[in-house]
Amino acid sequence: MTPAVLNRARAYCGPAHHHEWLVPGECPEIVTLLVPAGWERYRLVRNPATGLPARDSTGALVFVPDRGEPLR
Repeated sequence: MTPAVLNRARAYCGPAHHHEWLVPGECPEIVTLLVPAGWERYRLVRNPATGLPARDSTGALVFVPDRGEPLR
């Protein structure tokens, strides 16, 4: 049996800025994070050239606030 892969993820911008968590297995496109004012939706950033999930300089997956607009 293969162990589950754990990826680190990190929120950038918005009320959950710098919040970090572990993502077991497949990475979701949208996550809901608890912030002081309630809940905030964050979405995974993808590399526009490859379509792969973006990672920061520490190797963590990058999430930004979900405003319902396409990322460029």
